[in-house]
Amino acid sequence: MSKSKGNIIPLKDLIKKIGSDLVRINIISSAENLDDADWRDENIPSYLSRINFITKLVKKLKKASREETKKIDILLISNVQKYIKEATQAYEELRFRTATQILLFKFTNELKEYMERCGGMKKCNRKVLREALENLIKLLTPLLPHLTEEWWSLLENHGFICVAKWPEFEENKFDQEIEVLEENFKKMLEDISQVLKLVGKKDKAYFYFSTEKELEFFSELRKYVKKKFGFKKIFAYLSSDEKRYDPQDKASKAKFGKPGIYLE
Repeated sequence: MSKSKGNIIPLKDLIKKIGSDLVRINIISSAENLDDADWRDENIPSYLSRINFITKLVKKLKKASREETKKIDILLISNVQKYIKEATQAYEELRFRTATQILLFKFTNELKEYMERCGGMKKCNRKVLREALENLIKLLTPLLPHLTEEWWSLLENHGFICVAKWPEFEENKFDQEIEVLEENFKKMLEDISQVLKLVGKKDKAYFYFSTEKELEFFSELRKYVKKKFGFKKIFAYLSSDEKRYDPQDKASKAKFGKPGIYLE
C-alpha cells in the first residue's frame, strides 16, 4: 500500500464495514512470528463462513440428544486434545497464522465431519460436542475476543471467557489406538474411491478386516460409508470368518490397515 497511490484503507472504515473481530483475525493471521502484517480482502469470506458455522452450532447444540458414547465420540475427544496442544504451541511461538489454520479450519472441519458421521445434530453426543465446542471457543479467544464472549454467553456459561481457564492438553484423553484406526479408515475411503473410478458405480460393498477392532470401528460408520459412496448394501466381516461371502478371496489379502474390498 502507498499513500501516494491512494490505496490506503483506514482501519476505522474496515471496522464499521465488517466488524472488529474480522478485522483483527485478518490482520493478526496474515503473518507468522514478527513478520509485517498484511491486509487480504480475499480471506474475509472464508473467515466469515467459519464464524457463521460456529454460531449456528452453538445455537443448535441443544438439539443433540444422544447420551451413549461411541467410538466416533472418543475420536473427537482425542482430536480435540491434539488441537489444544498444537494451537497452544503456535500461540506461544507467535505463529498466529498457524493457530488460525488449526482452529478456524482444521478444528471446525473436525466438527463438521463428526456431525456428518453421526448422521446429523440430533444423533450427536451433546456432552462430547459441547466439550469440544467450549475448547474451540476458548482457544479462539485471542483471535476473536468479542465473538467468543457472545458464543460463551449463548452456551449459558457464567463469567467472561477472557478469564476462563486456558485449555490444557490431557494425555489420558488422547487415544493413540483410535487415532490409528481413524487413519486406517481414511486410507480405506481413498481406496474405495480409487476402485470406483476404475469399475464405476456399484450397489454392494463387502469389506474384510483382519482385526476385531477395525471391524468394530467400521461397523459404527457403516451408514456413513453407505451414504458417501451411494451403496445400497454394505457387508463387513472378519477375514477369518468362514461364513463370509467372498467370491474373489479378497479376505486373504486383508491386513491391519488394509482391509480386503469387493464390490459388485
